[in-house]
Amino acid sequence: MVADSTASAGLRPLQNAVTMWAVGFDGSASSVLAAANALADGFDSPALREMAGLPLETSWWVSEDLVREAFAELDLDFPDASSPATKLVALRVMCQRFLEAEIGAEQLTEWAHSVIGHEFPDEQAEKFVLLDDTDDYMPERPADWAPRVRSAAEAFIARD
Repeated sequence: MVADSTASAGLRPLQNAVTMWAVGFDGSASSVLAAANALADGFDSPALREMAGLPLETSWWVSEDLVREAFAELDLDFPDASSPATKLVALRVMCQRFLEAEIGAEQLTEWAHSVIGHEFPDEQAEKFVLLDDTDDYMPERPADWAPRVRSAAEAFIARD
């Protein structure tokens, strides 16, 4: 079990990986590797050990119950792919990936449009959807579009 917020913060990579798997962006490999890293960092539970031993290409549908069990044993909230809170965690991961140049501005805004969508209950998150609309409906991308995406990502990461 995870007893304090410091320990919980140590499991954030596992939570982020499973969130991205749950929303359908990443495959299982990131979550399996994050489980192995959590074990190496001193976190332990029977289901976490089993999760760390899964094949890297494991299907979400095959392993969801095991991942739920590991999260319960570690006293972590399991990500609900349809909840706004889970989508905000996923957006934070995507913004971080963008700022680390793992993905481009277009991939970030297109992803946000497909996952966050219009009328999301968070104005800062919906900004990425509107930036995607600007890119989609303008004959040419405005010169300040990419810097606006970067600014939005930096602001989103900096909040909280």
